[in-house]
Formats: sequence, C-alpha cells, structure tokens
Amino acid sequence: MAEDKEEITEVNVDVDPSLEYEKQRISFITDLKRFNANRGTPFERVPEIGGDEIDLYHLYQRVTALGGWHKVNFGDLWEDFLEDFGLPNGCVNAAQALKNVYFRYLNLYEKVNFLGEDPDIKDHDDEDGPARKKVCLPIETIPLNYNYNQHKLSDAQRQQCNLATQLYVQKEYEKLEMSLRSGLPNEVDMAINVCVLLSTEGRHCMQLDKTSQLLRLLMAHVAVFEEDTFDLQELYHRCWMPSADRNFLRFWFETVDHPRAKPLITFGGQPYSQKEMVGNSVLNLGRDLGTLDSEGQRVLQLAVFLHNLSFEEANQKILAGNYLVFKFLMLSLHSTYDGLRQIALDTIANLSCEIFVDGFPDVDSSLIMDTLNDALFSDDRFFLVRGMEMIGKLSQVGRNTDILLDRLREDTYKRLVDLLTVQDIQLIVHTLEALYKLSKVGEPFTTKIARVHKAINVLVSLITIEAQSFGPGSLVGIKVVEYIPPTHVGPDGELDPAKKPTTVIQPINPDSINIYQVPSSSAVGGNKNSEKSGDSKSAEALKPPPPPVTDIHTTTSSW
Repeated sequence: MAEDKEEITEVNVDVDPSLEYEKQRISFITDLKRFNANRGTPFERVPEIGGDEIDLYHLYQRVTALGGWHKVNFGDLWEDFLEDFGLPNGCVNAAQALKNVYFRYLNLYEKVNFLGEDPDIKDHDDEDGPARKKVCLPIETIPLNYNYNQHKLSDAQRQQCNLATQLYVQKEYEKLEMSLRSGLPNEVDMAINVCVLLSTEGRHCMQLDKTSQLLRLLMAHVAVFEEDTFDLQELYHRCWMPSADRNFLRFWFETVDHPRAKPLITFGGQPYSQKEMVGNSVLNLGRDLGTLDSEGQRVLQLAVFLHNLSFEEANQKILAGNYLVFKFLMLSLHSTYDGLRQIALDTIANLSCEIFVDGFPDVDSSLIMDTLNDALFSDDRFFLVRGMEMIGKLSQVGRNTDILLDRLREDTYKRLVDLLTVQDIQLIVHTLEALYKLSKVGEPFTTKIARVHKAINVLVSLITIEAQSFGPGSLVGIKVVEYIPPTHVGPDGELDPAKKPTTVIQPINPDSINIYQVPSSSAVGGNKNSEKSGDSKSAEALKPPPPPVTDIHTTTSSW
C-alpha cells in the first residue's frame, strides 16, 4: 500500500516596497498628529515648501538615522537633505525652511520617541547660578521682521571708513514717481489710484510743490507730451503702450473735435495724425464704448485728480502754470467723451484766478478766449455759470486786462445784462458777481457795461427783488434764508430800520462765498404791529435775538 506523501511547498509572496512604505508613513503621520494634538499644537495640513508637500516620515527617518536634531544641526547637514525632497540647491533658504519644518513638527516627537526625554524640560535647566546663560532655541534665532538698523552707521563710523556722510533723502512722493516710471500695469494702476485718493480734500492732501516729476509722468501716461523733450515719448511708445495695450494718441485723435485743439495732440514734436476711417462722416465709426473704454476711464481718472487739486489754493498756481496740465485740460474740454468736458471746464474755472491767457507761447491763446465766449453764449446752465466764474476770475489777474478788453466779444456785456432778466436766481447771482468784478478793474469795463441799453435800469430794479417771487423752479442750486441781525432799539423805542430782517440769497455751491441781500417782505410786515402797547413793544425789543443764519460777505449795498 503506497503511502501518500504530502508535499509542502513554500510560496514566496513578493510584497511591494512602495505599499509597505506608504502604510508605515500613514501610521507615522497619524501617530504624529495624535502626539501634537495631545500637546495642544494640532495641525491638519502637511507643511509644503515650494508648493510640494514635505514627507515628514522620511525627514524623521533621515534625521534620527544621523543621531537626531542636535547632531544634524551642529554638523550643519540640512543641505544634504535637499535632493531627497526635490529642493533646488540654488535656493538660498531651502535648508533653513527644512530646518524650520522639522523643529515645528518633529522636534518634540523626537525627544519623546527617539531620545526618551521629557519634552517639557528645556536644555540646561538643571544649571544654577548667575553664570547660566539663556539658551536660544533655533526658532528664537529667526527674526520676525528685518532689522534695518543694522545698515545704519554713525557719522563717526562713516568718516573712519571713508564713507559718504551726506546720505540721500527720499522725497515724499518719490515712490509714486518710480511706480509710474516703471510702466508695469499693476504699479501704474496702484499709483494713479493713490494719487486720486491723495487729491481729495483733507489733512493729507497732495502738495505739488513737493514733487517735480509727478505731473509730467501722469500726463505722459495719457499721451500728453512736451514738444521739445522725447525721453518719455520713447518710453511710452516702446514700453508703456505695448504693456498696457492702450493707445491714448488714438483716443485723443478720435474724441477731440475742435480744429484748433487738434494740433495739441503731438508725438515726436509733430502734430499726431492717423488715417481717417472711410465712411466716418456717414457711419458711426468712432469710439462708443462708454464705461468700457479703458483709455477714456483712465483720462477721466486723471481729470478728477486735477479737478480735486484745483480747489487747494497751494496747488492752483502750480497747476495754472504747468504747460502739460493746460494741454490736458484743453484736450479734455474739446473731447466728446462723456463727462470729460464738464470736469475740465470746472477745473479751468477754479484755476482762472491764476491763469495768464498768453502764458503759453506754444499754444494759441485764442483757445481760452474761445472757451470763455462759448461758455458765456451757451444755452447750457452749467456752462453759463462756469463761464461767468472764468470771466470774473480772469479779470482779477492784472496781465489779462488788456487781453479781455481786446478779445471779448462786443455783445458779451449785453449778454450779461440780458442774463439778469432770466427767472433764475443762481444765474442772476453769478452774473452780478461777474459784472461786479469787471467793474472793479477800471473805467473801460464800467463804460462798456453802462453803454448797454437799459443796463442801469435793470441793476436798479434788482435792489427790490424778492427771491420768492420767482417761484420754486428758479431756486435750483440756491437756498433762500432769512437773516435777522441783532436788534437795536432807538431812543424813541422804535427798531432801527437798518437792522430789520433781510432775505439772504446764498448759492449752494460751496465754492462761492458771495451772498446777496435783498429786502424781505417779512421786514415790511414787521411794521404792522406798531399799534401794540408800549409795554409789549419794549418786551419784544428786549427779547434775545435768534442767532444769525449765516455771515454776509458781499451785499448789494456795495453796488
């Protein structure tokens, strides 16, 4: 009988090393997270360097294989690990970053599981006496901010080392100038946004006398150049325009419609021109992007910047005497882009107190006079008001007197007198102000005003005007308040007629400080109570008067 022999064969199963390593790594990370959570320093995400996760298990194995944290750190062996973690040798702080990761996540774990030490006992805590020194842990040696004082040397040290003692002092707006000069789109956008913020009224409003190149750089970014300098023109053409993908020369050429303003668009010292689009006179081939027009929005942004600065007295003279600002305002004034013309005209009106009409020999001075005449004879209320502000302020500049006498239209004075008859209080107030300032200049202007038919009669009739008689529709931009001066009782117990209430007509526009008084109907009604007894009359006279509504700067009595 044959015995059956069982053959026992051993089967060798090959285990994938990568699977085994991954199993050990996951177990290690789980234990490490539990250890840190128990110590109150939990972490959820594995640290990264350069966008790649650091294998904490592999890092722990490599460091403990060499004896632990202290031996690796003492031997400065961190750079030997860079290749294992895919970190480039050319990275100057890769070893330091790896060192910080180990100290943050694995140092205490190593003390407990590899060295068998108490993690709460610091090194050298058993040393006593005054000779003991503070132990600086590696994390304490990493500064939280850069120490700039290490570069500062005293004048004695500089003289000893033959170094310069006169150091460069950075100007207040130099960083803005450098950002604008760089031409980088993000830098330019940020710099212009900061300029607009600094232009608003306040304690930190921009002072143009503290910068020499800011206006020139800002104007160059919208293709407004000087004719005799080419440095920024080349920079704009070769760097700024391609990087920003904006062509401001084309914007000005397509939006400026005045034939005398077109020559102000220059490049390379010559008037800029481009090929006219076929059918432009018949079809709408121009710019029609509105708020999506990137060039138009940038120009509008700079127009707001100049408009805000024009209210500051310290900046008015600098803006009025800057040739590039004048070119920009003239181009904006004759541009068809939405809202640009109104902002430019308002800015020019603010600067008129410092503008000399013939101050720029390279620009046709008739542009300003055409602007003034067009505004005065416009049917738009806004242009009329700004035109009268311009003529009033320009007349106060002594050098403009002869120019205004020669170049104002002959029917300008008749136009001003005609505006006094319009049922609009704001127009009447601004027209009176313009006539008053013209009359202050001298006899030639007063003579021309007096020669207008019935001009004197119209002015005299305004003395007894009542604002309420025009109705509410005529009080746009105007508020009418009753001004009650302090009461004064005469010897006979009667109120002083010079101290009776009057109606104050005050423009709401904060730029104007001129307030006109006209007799109020309430003042006449106050005399109807004269039949009261003497006791009640005295009692009313002794009542404390209410506080005045506003101060009076200019009254019709000056006429």
